[in-house]
Amino acid sequence: MRRLPLLSLVLVLLLAAVPAFGQENGEAGPEVPFPLREGNATQGNATQGNATAPGPGSLAPLPMQQPPRIRDGEPPFSPEKLLRCLSQKALAAVTCKTPPDYNFVREVNDVYVFSAFYASDTHDFYSYAAEGRLMLSSSAWGKTRITVPFEVRKEARCLTATIGKTMCGTAMTVRCCD
Repeated sequence: MRRLPLLSLVLVLLLAAVPAFGQENGEAGPEVPFPLREGNATQGNATQGNATAPGPGSLAPLPMQQPPRIRDGEPPFSPEKLLRCLSQKALAAVTCKTPPDYNFVREVNDVYVFSAFYASDTHDFYSYAAEGRLMLSSSAWGKTRITVPFEVRKEARCLTATIGKTMCGTAMTVRCCD
């Protein structure tokens, strides 16, 4: 029976000698009994086991992307809705015609099909958009493909394409807005 009070006295003395975590004067707590892995923790914020929380200095700031501002009752901007318009205007600019000369026929697998009177006959014209470029082709042009870069301007809710060289010999910029 005498051993129990002696053991409790030893425990009380040991606990009193160990400084407490979170002291009011801001001193660090006791040494961590396990090794810290590099980049995972510091002695001030170590936790048990392998799951350690990173310190505030080890986190890189993340880029913040704000969602586009939507005016009251206005749907979000969708560039896909404007690709048909941009394709029609780009075809017209490349061939030195007006956009109404190109009649939209249908969309097949993200390819816009237009029909127009060109080189004394009616031909189909095709437009496909990928990675900021319009690829234009036609049976009237043979194997010739024309690539037209375009830019999405979300703030202005517009698509803008720059045609470097048209069949008229001039450069043009066409634009479709929502």
